[in-house]
Order: sequence, then C-alpha cells, then structure tokens
Amino acid sequence: MARTYTIVWTPTGGDAVMLCDLAAGWWPAFDQWTVQAMEQLDHLAFGGSVFRVMRGNVSGEVGFTVAHSHASFDDGAAWFQAQTRLLAASALVGGGRLVVTIGGTVWGYTGATWHQVAPVRMNGCEWVLRYGFGVTQMDSATATTD
Repeated sequence: MARTYTIVWTPTGGDAVMLCDLAAGWWPAFDQWTVQAMEQLDHLAFGGSVFRVMRGNVSGEVGFTVAHSHASFDDGAAWFQAQTRLLAASALVGGGRLVVTIGGTVWGYTGATWHQVAPVRMNGCEWVLRYGFGVTQMDSATATTD
C-alpha cells in the first residue's frame, strides 16, 4: 500500500497549492518543526530561585525541503517561477492554512504565514526548494492507523 505524505498550503481566499506529494515523487525532508510558548522569567532580588510563569503566545516555525524532478532544466525553472508567484501572492493576503499529512496523521495550522521559498540545489532536472512557514497553535490533528 502506498504511503501518504503531502504538504498543502491554502492562502486565505485562494486556491490550495500542493508543495509536497510523495506519490508524485516529490521527496520531502523537514529540517524545522518547532512549537514554543512564551515564558516570563524574572530573577528576584535576594531570592533563592527565579519566578517563572507561562504567558501563552504559542508559535513556531515549519521548514522543509522538497526535491522535484522535471523533464528538462527549463521545465524546472518555469515550475520554480510559478511556485514563487503563487506563494508571493499569498503573502499579500496575510496568511492561510498549512496542512501536513504523513500516513494517517494530519497536522493543520490555520493562521499560518508563508515567509520563504528558496532553491537549495538545482542539479540538472532536479530542483530542491526550501519552504518556510510561521505557525501558531495546531487547530486540527487526526491520527489513524495507516
């Protein structure tokens, strides 16, 4: 049975953009997937320990590379230009929804912001792009046996 591995970006008011689809031969690699919350840390005068309290403000970064093979170098360049146009247009609307699906597990982030797409390597017909997104709290998660 084929495994599902997709990453989809849908800008607010726009159409979904497939950034990764393992079934299509687009090989992904995550290099950053952090979620953190703001913590207040105060060193108290003459205190034996510090004062710590969580202040919320959950945020994080999702960064990954995806390798795409094309019929020719020109096809790869045209594809990269189309990707950058789609993503740059989404930056103007202020956000969207990032959905990562691996097997039967889904992570959904509404209110995500796109902030980077860059070529990491152009090797003949293969293009490797790095994508970067800012995320807040995960609003949907499902896990099933795949």
